Amino acid sequence: MVLCGAPSVVLDQMISLRRQRVAKHLRIEAFDVPLEFREDFEKVAIAMSKPRRTVLFRRGQLGSGVFLLRTGKARLLLEKCISARVPPKIVGPGALIGLPSAIANEPRAVTAEIIEDATLAYVERRDLVRLLRSDAQHCLWAVEVLGRHLQDAHREKAHCIVPRRRRGRSNP
Repeated sequence: MVLCGAPSVVLDQMISLRRQRVAKHLRIEAFDVPLEFREDFEKVAIAMSKPRRTVLFRRGQLGSGVFLLRTGKARLLLEKCISARVPPKIVGPGALIGLPSAIANEPRAVTAEIIEDATLAYVERRDLVRLLRSDAQHCLWAVEVLGRHLQDAHREKAHCIVPRRRRGRSNP
């Protein structure tokens, strides 16, 4: 792409290119699931339907379980990031949402919201851990996912501008 035009047009073109590059690399909290894992996951899952605009979880909430998106779409976003360079991630059927935080028993890194009526399968953390312990291949796949998640977190941090607190002000 050739950048040309007025400075504001060139800046817009540069921002657009940057957004495209970042969007290609981000796989925040949602991962495609191998068929064998999905079959075993479905055996212990609780089926549910959620309408559009339902928030599955918010950034900062403890990861109590994992969602498998069967139908519909969800949006995953970093709420605390004010940079326009980190676009929300849209995921569709087959996406496993919330795996890293559920395995680590840590707060969620993103907010997940249903944007198209969806059917989901939900597995509690304790059942997920049991499932991973039951099959070495499942466990190895989860380790690969966590590795990708760590790489993505480094990319996100590089592209996210977090507002700084003002010094000198104290809350009573």
